[in-house]
Amino acid sequence: MAPECNLKKILKGFAAVAIILGLAGAAVMLDTPPTALFGGKVIGLLEDPVTSGMFVSEDTDVFSPGLPIGARFPSIRALYMGREITSIDQFMGERGAVFVAVRSADW
Repeated sequence: MAPECNLKKILKGFAAVAIILGLAGAAVMLDTPPTALFGGKVIGLLEDPVTSGMFVSEDTDVFSPGLPIGARFPSIRALYMGREITSIDQFMGERGAVFVAVRSADW
């Protein structure tokens, strides 16, 4: 893509953001939700240049992000507050738990 095309896309994005912020400010002044202004059509038109090409229509890769919902969490071995833990049961609440694993580059 030519540099001019990138610059045009960036400028369109900035203009869209500025207009969205202006509409949001007007909505606050009028005590109206921003999506209600002009029937929400203006916001949709301004979002299009900013988000075009940002998302894929379908996830077709074979990557599996983790366990299926409702599956039993496997045993782990980790340090938490200086103690070794092998289960996340102690962290479970009424609605379950969210587990995030981050691989360190420092082995």
